Amino acid sequence: MALSECELASAVFRVPLVVEARSLAEWEDGRSVDERGFPVETPAGLREPALAWVVAVNGGLARVDIEARVAHRGPNLAVPDGGTAERLMELWDGVVMDVLDQAEDGVIASRVAAELPGALLRRLAEGESVRDEELFGPGGLSDELRGGVGDGLDLFAYCGLVEHGDGVVALTPLGHWGLTRDAER
Repeated sequence: MALSECELASAVFRVPLVVEARSLAEWEDGRSVDERGFPVETPAGLREPALAWVVAVNGGLARVDIEARVAHRGPNLAVPDGGTAERLMELWDGVVMDVLDQAEDGVIASRVAAELPGALLRRLAEGESVRDEELFGPGGLSDELRGGVGDGLDLFAYCGLVEHGDGVVALTPLGHWGLTRDAER
């Protein structure tokens, strides 16, 4: 059963990566950034601070004054309190693009993260789940990546794209929406 856009939108700010991006944007308000616009320090306990920061900045949760080397709250930080479903889904679309771009650029995880979205789309039809083993072979992940698939899937679960457990993986409704939209570009 497909979720409505409103139901999908309500799930965006429950995704662990988005929760951390929002928290990081709030924490960094008024704090120093380096010459690339990344925080000089981050709070402890973040799983992927660089990715969370990219999502925060690109999603308008934070903004950076690169000349003054300081971070500020972004205009979209208040979105969950008054955002429309359309605005929240635009934010989610940006999150998905950031995750996929960072995976391709090697910023997060490994080659598994770079190759996993395509393999998932090829293997997961209509939201069905597949066993981890089914991600390999023709059109899927190469056997040399077998050892890193668990970490890659856990990362994409943190990013809200998949549900992973007991050797089975499935796209989340948000993951299905985002990866389908990305494939259409």
